[in-house]
Amino acid sequence: PLIVWLLVKYFGESGYNYEIIVIDDGSPDGTLQIAEQLQKIYGADKILLRPRAKKLGLGTAYIHGIKHASGNFVIIMDADLSHHVMGKIFI
Repeated sequence: PLIVWLLVKYFGESGYNYEIIVIDDGSPDGTLQIAEQLQKIYGADKILLRPRAKKLGLGTAYIHGIKHASGNFVIIMDADLSHHVMGKIFI
């Protein structure tokens, strides 16, 4: 997906250490399979897969992801890209 390519490009060019954590809660839309492909392209150290067995709610998915984050900053993004995060980061 384009968003992953953009994040990898931006953070890589900026010299930031980063990780992209993908939480999939058993969705039937192929999210996990796409994330596995991205992990093969960019590496398991940059694309971290943290699937869950079933849908447990958006809030618990956020918490699950944050628990696995190792950096000082966290950006949360839904799979449908409904949040305009970049504009909020630079304000």
